[in-house]
Amino acid sequence: MLAGGYYQKTESIYYDTLTTANGCDSVLITNLMVEICTGIYRQIPYNFRIFPNPVMNVLNIEYQEEEKYLVQIVDLMGKIKYCDIKSGPSVIDVSNYPTGLYNIILKNSRTDDQTIFRIIIL
Repeated sequence: MLAGGYYQKTESIYYDTLTTANGCDSVLITNLMVEICTGIYRQIPYNFRIFPNPVMNVLNIEYQEEEKYLVQIVDLMGKIKYCDIKSGPSVIDVSNYPTGLYNIILKNSRTDDQTIFRIIIL
């Protein structure tokens, strides 16, 4: 975080004075909070097969277990594009999705364990 003219790594409140080309001053106050994330969910072992990757039309998800999973497709801005509960082999039509990189989040409905895969939609 750039504050006070230096890169800051510690929690604090930093003050900067910004001057425009017209000579007007503004004070910028930055409250930097640092949180250490140790993880919330346990990682699911890779008992899935997601293909093809990259994908153009239809994404296939195969499970090795007979469990229910919450399946989400999330763009890199965090917007959920698809959300459904699935069990068994699944086919998801992604032909209308914009080209880009997406995260597939698979969350076990019973245990809340989850895993994240990254796919490319062409």
